[in-house]
Amino acid sequence: IVVAVFFWLGRLNRQYAAAWLAAASLFFYGYWDHRYLLLLGTSIAFNYWMGYCIGHAPQPIRKTWLGLAIGSDLALLALLSAGQVGDIA
Repeated sequence: IVVAVFFWLGRLNRQYAAAWLAAASLFFYGYWDHRYLLLLGTSIAFNYWMGYCIGHAPQPIRKTWLGLAIGSDLALLALLSAGQVGDIA
């Protein structure tokens, strides 16, 4: 259902399709364990901010922002895999 609605909305408006997919993901993780919503929301906000910084930075500095974004995401993934982020993992 989620994928069908996503493609249907994508034919009408790409932003609506992206919003639908984000809402479905948040619902899925929130239904599974509501504690993931704060973590997921923070990660989304951080990555959006990193994308903004990358897009508005001068060309030589973009790789630095990209490296920071990827490194931060990998560090969070490593902490979650090791069970170091509270009792969520």
